[in-house]
Amino acid sequence: MRRKYYKKSQAVIDAIYNVLDTVDGAVSTRQIYYQLISIGVISPTAAGYNKAQRLILRMRKLGDIPPEKICDRTRSKHQAPSWNGLVDIMETVQEQYRRDYWSEQDTAIYIAVEKRALEGIFQQVCDEYGVGLFPLGGYASYSLHYDWAMEILKLNRWGKDVKIYYFGDFDPSGMNIDENVVCQTLEHGAQFTFERVGILPEDIEKFNLMTLPVKRSDTRAKAFIDKYGTECVELDALQPNELKRRIRLVIEQNIDPDKWDRVRAIEREERISLDKFVEHIRGNGGIAVDTTLQ
Repeated sequence: MRRKYYKKSQAVIDAIYNVLDTVDGAVSTRQIYYQLISIGVISPTAAGYNKAQRLILRMRKLGDIPPEKICDRTRSKHQAPSWNGLVDIMETVQEQYRRDYWSEQDTAIYIAVEKRALEGIFQQVCDEYGVGLFPLGGYASYSLHYDWAMEILKLNRWGKDVKIYYFGDFDPSGMNIDENVVCQTLEHGAQFTFERVGILPEDIEKFNLMTLPVKRSDTRAKAFIDKYGTECVELDALQPNELKRRIRLVIEQNIDPDKWDRVRAIEREERISLDKFVEHIRGNGGIAVDTTLQ
């Protein structure tokens, strides 16, 4: 049973529940905030964001929002992997093993997203299909473009048709990143096609997205205004499930189902062999190792 809050906050609380009910997986506080703006229960101001943040935090502390429903992709832990013996590492291999589903496909695709905070949403779908994901974090570095180009060049040599699908903010910088990615990656000789999948100009009206005024101080503002007008939209404003739908759409339209099913069948057979091997090691207690200190 959902808890009742102060009457003045109840409309926002109910809206937060509704947003979470329509989203598969975890979302960030900022994503919820943009959905609350679209609904009209929060103002698009710093005060509005702070209110949403406070309420979400309180709901989490009281147990009204499950911990796994809210994520923070801006902070993470790094630790070198280690295992407790051979059985442990083989069980990890058993869990993670998968074939390269794209090995027999004529096309190789990448998904690129401007914001690292949305990485979790994109990763869920990309991992399902074994697709490469590039969270750019704004304008990407020369090193990232170089490494990416070298990877694409290898695929070019294998005869693959490489396609990049990009998701970014609809604002002067977000639109310019498209051009930046293409120019810097082509500079190294990589061959590919590039398509922006969101935010698109028509998304604003179609999804009733919250808009912000163009920052006139942006050196790219004039060119953006001349072409698109004075309204901007951040990628976070688009519902997570709509983002996932678009990712699936561009991935699946590039799949040859017969070749895909053939690789999946090979993977199933290899998994059976791997399961038997792991069970054999587990049944024999792993490989005996003398751990006595000399």
